[in-house]
Amino acid sequence: MPSAISRTAISIKPGVPHRRRWFAPLVSCLFGLVPPVLASPSSLGFIYIDANVGGSSGGHAALGIGPEVYHFENDQGYTRLVREAWDRFRFVYNDLENRNLHRVEVPLAPADLERVADRLGLLLLVQNRHVEQLAALERDTEWLAALREGRRFEMRGVGFFAPGLGARAALAGLRAALERRYGPDFVLRERERLVRALMDVAYRPSPPLLDAPAPDRYPLYPPSAARRWEDDCSRWLAWRVVLESWGLRAGALIDAAPGQPLSGAERAWLVAYRERLAEAIVADIGGGTPERGFPLLLALARYLAVAESLARDQLLLLDVLPPPGRAEMSTPVEGQAGPLGALLGRLRDGWPGLRRAVFALEEPDEQAYNQLEHQASQIAAIQRGLAERQPVRYARRVEPPSGWGGVDAPRPRWESGVLARAERAARARAGRFREQLEALYPYDLVRRNCVTELVRAVDSAFASEPQARAALGGYLAPGEDWGFVPFRWFDLVRQRFRAGPVAVLPSYRNRKLGQFAALGAGWPVFAAESTTLTSSFYRIKPGDGLFLLFTEDVFWARPLYGAVNLAYGLGGAALGLVAGPFDRGGLLREGLRGALFSLPELAFANIRKGSFEGVRDQAGPDGGNP
Repeated sequence: MPSAISRTAISIKPGVPHRRRWFAPLVSCLFGLVPPVLASPSSLGFIYIDANVGGSSGGHAALGIGPEVYHFENDQGYTRLVREAWDRFRFVYNDLENRNLHRVEVPLAPADLERVADRLGLLLLVQNRHVEQLAALERDTEWLAALREGRRFEMRGVGFFAPGLGARAALAGLRAALERRYGPDFVLRERERLVRALMDVAYRPSPPLLDAPAPDRYPLYPPSAARRWEDDCSRWLAWRVVLESWGLRAGALIDAAPGQPLSGAERAWLVAYRERLAEAIVADIGGGTPERGFPLLLALARYLAVAESLARDQLLLLDVLPPPGRAEMSTPVEGQAGPLGALLGRLRDGWPGLRRAVFALEEPDEQAYNQLEHQASQIAAIQRGLAERQPVRYARRVEPPSGWGGVDAPRPRWESGVLARAERAARARAGRFREQLEALYPYDLVRRNCVTELVRAVDSAFASEPQARAALGGYLAPGEDWGFVPFRWFDLVRQRFRAGPVAVLPSYRNRKLGQFAALGAGWPVFAAESTTLTSSFYRIKPGDGLFLLFTEDVFWARPLYGAVNLAYGLGGAALGLVAGPFDRGGLLREGLRGALFSLPELAFANIRKGSFEGVRDQAGPDGGNP
């Protein structure tokens, strides 16, 4: 369940000399628990995120609607709308990035709230479709380059399987179902047809749209050349797996609870799920529906995983985490063994309950099954990382297994000159479309940033300014009155809208210090925690820059602390000049970064707060991420 947001404000005021005045409300945070923060179901939550080193170093803005958060990010030159679950959003910004979150609720009539939610949903849907089209056009370029260079093309789903692993018994029923549906002659003809299609494919660029892309009009893009080829290749590979009795590659399956046999109810659930997967495979393998290649291979891999589970009387699941080269996020084991071990214990403790909940469902549910895959994969990744002292991969979202791998498929019969011309045309087409997206979703530090686009999106949900005023209690235009600055925007929201009290979620470090205060720790503890070298829980990490003293919780002494940090960063940079040949300039960069973010501290301003890796996610319903 999403966390709840209490309307009680937890205020942190600069210049308060005695820490315990503002740590006292944090007794509820003992042992790392996050203060409950729940949005009203009939309000918009306007969220300001404190500044810190890294992305959004000037602060960030977001909008909460129920259990979800919308915010804009700078994504490779254009402004990208993102929707995340509240608990994941809080975990990243509040814990990993160690930022205080400030939130106010603005009550809305149900119809107005629905209007804003629908508008944001439409903008997200349309933008995602544009971004998918850009990825498809760039995929054309990758595919043509792989053909020209004579190397294997990387595809999702291919890495699930390996030949000669003796899955004949598991696939016998599936082969029989295919013959009943299509007939034995069709099976042979279809396999031959796919080989010819793969060899005779031609690159035909997708025709340009008659109208330029629009932010609120859903476009209908035809499948790209590479996607059409991938669909045929996926069906060709699926036929090979079925007819030649391929199995899952070694290491593809995870056993999250070794030695625990399947119960009768679990076996019945898995048998029903296997039949549902078989129906999907039989329907998709015959073709006809575009862009069903990867879902076909995923269904086939899950079919084999379920069959193996039933044969071995153990719950075996596919690994959802991509290989290290494609991993979205990872955390090093060095210095994080304790938090990772604690998280592993929590995931293991939560596994039986999740397993019971999934198999208690009356009918097989793919999303619920994916939750099992996700948690089992995370357990296995942490176990492996701790045992091998290797970085632990993890995912911010629950997604299906990807199965990336290089495919050895029949190659198109093209001359090298034709391939080179096609690749140039595909690259130019992708470049033009990227320029269109950058023009449609421009990023500018002042005029089109995370704040202005959020305001623009909310305003566009209403037909007119008077309608927006009636709904929100006031009106705010994008960038008006310095409103492009995140903290200024938050002040304007409080001044102009019907805003309730501010709820502040202290950052991870502030919550840890709050624990010490609640337990009666004295000044020696806080003195030790005030430096990066003696802190009991902060570990110096790349990206934070070199600094010695934390300055967030001091005010009048901040310029003095900043001067110390400036000297510390410049000293590190000087040493980095000597160490450059050995660390590729790492120490030099960190020293200069540390010195740069010390400059605001000389003027009583604080940006840098440090960040954390391997923090336990206290809010996730599935046990969280490292």
